[in-house]
Amino acid sequence: MDPAGPNPDERSVSDLVGKLIDDGKAVARGEVAFYRQLAAYRVARARSGMAALAVAVVLGNTALIALAVGLVLGLAPLIGPVLAGIALLVVLGGIALALFRFGMGRVALLAGDPEEQALLAEAERTT
Repeated sequence: MDPAGPNPDERSVSDLVGKLIDDGKAVARGEVAFYRQLAAYRVARARSGMAALAVAVVLGNTALIALAVGLVLGLAPLIGPVLAGIALLVVLGGIALALFRFGMGRVALLAGDPEEQALLAEAERTT
């Protein structure tokens, strides 16, 4: 037995293993925090798109109801209300289509924009 006490190499190895475990936990916590922030950022950017999609659905439904009412009313006198129903369908349908396209563009941001994806790819390559 060594009269100087425990071997200093053994203590340093156990200290290094303990530090490695602590560092691994810190990295894991950092990764979780990063992806949590990334998800919150993407949801915030897509929120206006989701609202536009909801309005588009309501307007599209309104357009279909207007067409149905116009057709029903149009069968009685046989001309005027049908054209009014079709005109309303075209106007509301056009607005709904524009809002739908806008909303889908915003929802696509959930996957991240090209600049964000490039930064994430660069980070993956460096780690």
